[in-house]
Amino acid sequence: AQALSHGNLPAGRYIRLAVRDSGSGMDQATLERIFEPFFTTKPAGHGTGLGLSTVHGIVAAHRGAVDVKSQLGQGTTFEIYFPQIEPASAQTDEGEGEATEV
Repeated sequence: AQALSHGNLPAGRYIRLAVRDSGSGMDQATLERIFEPFFTTKPAGHGTGLGLSTVHGIVAAHRGAVDVKSQLGQGTTFEIYFPQIEPASAQTDEGEGEATEV
C-alpha cells in the first residue's frame, strides 16, 4: 500500500505513467485544489478548469490514483498509477468465446 498526494493505493502491481515539466511549479494551496472542477489559476476566459478534474475522474474510474509533486520555480511531476491487468489465459472453457446462432 502507498499513500499518494491525492489518494491511496492498495497493495498490488501497478503501471506508472510519469509526466514532468520544468515550469513555474505550484504552491501548496494550489496543489491541494488542482483536481477540483472549475478550479483554475488562469484569468477569466482562458480556461475552464476541467482538464485535471477530468483526468482525475478517468484515472479513478480505472481504479488508479495520482501522485503530484511540485515546487515553486522547479516544476511539477504527475505520477499516474493504473492497476496492472494480467493477460487472459490462452485456454478457454468449453463453449466460452464461441459464436452461437439463435
